[in-house]
Amino acid sequence: MAKIKNIEGLSKSDVIRELEQGAQFVTFQYCISIIFMTYKKSSDVYFVKAGESSFRFGFKYTLLTFVLGWWGIPWGPIYSLGSIVMNIAGGKVVTKEVLSSIIQQDATNSNEYGSPQTTETFEAKKRLRKKSYNSGF
Repeated sequence: MAKIKNIEGLSKSDVIRELEQGAQFVTFQYCISIIFMTYKKSSDVYFVKAGESSFRFGFKYTLLTFVLGWWGIPWGPIYSLGSIVMNIAGGKVVTKEVLSSIIQQDATNSNEYGSPQTTETFEAKKRLRKKSYNSGF
């Protein structure tokens, strides 16, 4: 799984509490082109808290694409436009995938080290699984 940014200093219970209040995990796309070669990539995962704008995280990827994405033929303009639109719309929401990965990782660690999850964490994860998340664009 990609590195998660903007989560520094938060415990798992803090993250779960934020998610219950509407926070999301988001990625942004960027595109770099050189004549006949075009590279379309995704950023690391960003934790966007409830009420926080994802624009400040996605701006650098939008700017990078705007400057370097257009120059590849034929995919440069196509991928650039798609990346810019997705980033302006708030990025791709990957909360469901990140939660699945975290839950799977916790289950693996619990089995390996014999330290079961706390009841609080388990119940919170169960509530979050039931919550519906947009899959983004």
